[in-house]
Amino acid sequence: MKKYDVAAYIWPAYTGDEPRTRMFWPEGIGEWQSVKNVADTMPFKPAGYNWDRKPLWGYVNEADPYVMEMQIEAAVDHGVNVFIYDWYWYDNRPFLENCLDDGFLKAKNRDKMKFFIMWANHDANTLWDRRTSQQETTIWEGKVTLEQFYTIGKRWIEQYFALDCYYKIDGKPVVSIYDVANFINGLGGVEQAKD
Repeated sequence: MKKYDVAAYIWPAYTGDEPRTRMFWPEGIGEWQSVKNVADTMPFKPAGYNWDRKPLWGYVNEADPYVMEMQIEAAVDHGVNVFIYDWYWYDNRPFLENCLDDGFLKAKNRDKMKFFIMWANHDANTLWDRRTSQQETTIWEGKVTLEQFYTIGKRWIEQYFALDCYYKIDGKPVVSIYDVANFINGLGGVEQAKD
């Protein structure tokens, strides 16, 4: 029987450890702020509607290795053996790496899982903040120049690709690119992107 890998995407914003997240979620708990405050910010509530949902484990910090150990155990117990981490690069530096670097990579049981990077190279805009989501304005562009891409690639190679827990196919590290058109535009065209 063929072995299959089952992967789950990780949106690494459920931590307040990255200072730049405070512009979107000033309470210091990352995207949990949106979850926690959704009832108060809904523009229309049907009669009798009550948002009474709360995370089963609470508003945990996913950059905490102890929390990540619980998540790894839950994932493995349900057949998931690969995490795909959204990975960001804005304003010439990484964004939201804490969940991966401080949570997953420091978890004592990380050897039970593999992970790989899905470069979320889309623009960051005000839609991330429910308070300003009515006016879609770009805060950081997701496209990068060739020089920036070399810096990004070097970071991936040095920090992640050599790790035993980095997911590989035929011995080659896997990277997914979210917005191929943005990648091509940033590098100056199809031929430059192919190179």
